[in-house]
Parts: sequence; structure tokens; C-alpha cells
Amino acid sequence: MRVGPGAEALLVGVVAFGLRVALIVAVPSLYAFDAWQRWAGRGHLRVQDWMPATQALIALSDALGLGAVGARVLVAAAAAAGLGAAHALVRAWAPDAPRRLVLGGALALAAFGPLLTWTATLYQEGPFLLAVLGPLALWARAAAAPPGTPAPPVWPADLLFGLAPLARTEGWPLLLVWVALRLWETRRWTPLLAGWGAAAWLGGAALGWPARHAASPIRYDDWDGLTRRFDLGHYAGSLLRLGEHALASGSWVWALLLVAGLPGLRGLPSRGPAVFLGLALAGQLAATAFWLAGLEAATVRMQALPAAFAAVLGLAGLARSRARAPRLATAFGLGALGFAVYGAQDALSDARRSAALARPERALSAEIAACAPGCFPIVRPRRGLGTRDRHDGCEILQGVSPFLHGRDFWCAPWAADGARPPRAPTHTARFRAGRYDWAEGDVSPSMSGDGGAAAPP
Repeated sequence: MRVGPGAEALLVGVVAFGLRVALIVAVPSLYAFDAWQRWAGRGHLRVQDWMPATQALIALSDALGLGAVGARVLVAAAAAAGLGAAHALVRAWAPDAPRRLVLGGALALAAFGPLLTWTATLYQEGPFLLAVLGPLALWARAAAAPPGTPAPPVWPADLLFGLAPLARTEGWPLLLVWVALRLWETRRWTPLLAGWGAAAWLGGAALGWPARHAASPIRYDDWDGLTRRFDLGHYAGSLLRLGEHALASGSWVWALLLVAGLPGLRGLPSRGPAVFLGLALAGQLAATAFWLAGLEAATVRMQALPAAFAAVLGLAGLARSRARAPRLATAFGLGALGFAVYGAQDALSDARRSAALARPERALSAEIAACAPGCFPIVRPRRGLGTRDRHDGCEILQGVSPFLHGRDFWCAPWAADGARPPRAPTHTARFRAGRYDWAEGDVSPSMSGDGGAAAPP
């Protein structure tokens, strides 16, 4: 029985979703600071200065009573749909390629370690993947329609791409590129439909909605003071560390695939989708270079989107150029499946390592829950965590529990000068020697805290 490209794309999406759900089951605790901050702001659409697509899924999960795990499942579903679209895009460009080559490559990408890790928690990569690759698959499918047959309409791709600026900051310049390429190709007004998301966001901002919310006073702006902080030697060290991450995760495989596959992209029915994806890849590489400087550290997550875009371009090019090479297709498919197994193991290790950081705060959350609803502890957390040593344990506590500063506990370093808790603390939790000491009453020297930072709005 012959399976059509639509069924293949569905299979890739289902497998990608299954892998992410399996990772969520294996590591049910939420991990990483951005995710903790987003979950702490679950009742808001605009947290910090992040775009709202991921936060909208979090707010939906909270409204439905699904919790942080439900929010992760929704983000995973968006990522899985994007990976199914990646397969559909490759198939539109290489319809005659052996199934084992295209399917093997798509499944390897679905299980790629950094992409799997960071699309199974509350980060932007999953929705952004869908907002970029979904429209491209629709555009490429319409362009690949045989002569003399009616092509599918492309305006749904324009509508779907309207999500890109709402999913990630890089979506804003990509919106201009999308509209320009589509207008050049169609000479019609329909590409302007892609601007609905940006127009809605700008219109809402002019009216002051949604209001910005910060669940902690810690600044998440990676560009803050960059000119003062930048050091070339430190940047070179971060680049080397990023290279080490790429070697360990297998990102270099996608880079080699891109180099090998680029010649095969010549002769596409429409160059627009390939040009757009190439520019999106270049934009992600440029953004990563600046991100590396602002963050002052190399992270595994930095590889996720550049590797995904490179993989799609490289796989499509290789599939087009080797469509009549069954032995190569078989070898590639087997190698891709082996790479997928490695990627899944890598993702599990990375997620467990990230979640392990929150062990003291998970234990503290259990202490607070055990004495609820009557207790209201003052928390003196561990500090100097995360990139640039700017994060603390109170952020983690809010992210791994239902408890919030000011409502359920009082984070001492977050209190502004002279600020006092809304009610008398019943307990004190102070971090010492790898754990939180839990004692009755306020045994801290001052209720006003020791950090002098402004209280979160």
C-alpha cells in the first residue's frame, strides 16, 4: 500500500509529539529560568518583553486547569506540527525522493537533542517552528503543483505566517522578508494578510494591552549594558564552548548535510520558499552571534532553530540530488535512525540536568504545601544562579510550585527598601549548605530583605 506525503507528514508529527510527551513524562518537573518565569506569570499574556504566542498556550492551560504539564504538552504539540510541516516542505521540494531517505531525516530532526529538549518545556522554539515551517510547506506545495492543474491557494500560508512575529522577536524582520518575496511572486495583495499578527500586537500596545508583567525583579534583558560588558576574549571562549556543544549534540551533522545538499536545491519550481528559509537561517545565525555576546555564555538551546532550518534545506537538497540512489537512501535512513536514538538520549540527559537545579526549591515547595493554608514563609534564597549569575531560588520556587511571591510567600531579596510582607511571616526558609533550613517564625534580621531590588509589579 502506497502512503501519500500527507500521511508521512502526519506520521512525523505524531512521532515528534510522542517523543516530547515521553520526555515530559520522564522529566515532569518544569526546567530552565525562562520557563519558570513564564509559568509564574501564567495569568498574563505579556511576561517580561517576550512575544505572547507561548504565553498564550500557558494561559490557556492554566485556564483549563491543566497546569504546567498541560502547558508543556501544548507547546510540544505546536513543535510537533512544525516538524510535520518540515517533512511536508521537503516532500514538496523532492516528491520523487525515496521515502526512507526523507522519513529518516525528518525523524532524526524530530529527535534532535537540543530541539527536543527545548520544545518540551515552556520556550518559544516550538511555536516559532510551526509559524515558519507551516507556511513554507503550504507555499512550496502550491508552487509544486503540476502544470495544467489548479494550484492550492497560498493565502492560508500568509495567514499562518502572521503568527511568526507573535512567536519570537526574529519573526518581525522575517515578516518583512515574507511579504516582499510573496508580493514579488504573486503581484497580488494577499501576502499582506501575514501582517495581521504584527498589526494586532502594535494596536494592542498603543492601547496599553496587554500590560507587561514581570514575575520577579530580575532583568531578563540580555542586551542590558552590552557595550560596557562585552569582552572579546570572553566572547571567543563562548564561541569555543558553543562549538563543543555542537560537537556533542551532533549539530555538525546538520551543517555537513546543508553543505552537501545545497547544490540539489537548484531548479525548484519556485525559489521563494528556499530563499526565505535560507534568509531565516542566516538571521538565526546572526541572532545567535549577538545572543552569545549578550548572554555571556554558550547554551545548548542556541543550536535548536539554526540546526532545524539547516536540516530542512540540506535534507531537501540531498533528496532532490539523490532521488535515484536507493543504496544511498537506505544507508542514510539507517544512519538517521541511529542519530535519532542518540538525540533522544541526549535530550533526556539535558532535561534531567536542567531539572536537577530545582531540587532544593521542590523540597521547599513541599514544606510550604505541608503547612498550607495557614503558613506564610519568608524566603532567603540561594543567589547567583544561571547566566550572568543574575537569578535566584525564588524564581525557581515560583516556577516549580503554585506559590507566588507576595501571595503565598515573601522573597526577602525582592523587597524594595522599607517594604514589608502583607502579613506576618509564620516561617523562615533560609538556603544553607545545599538545602533550605525551615524554622517557625521570622528569624531573619529584617523583613525588608537584603537585596534592595524593586518588588515585581
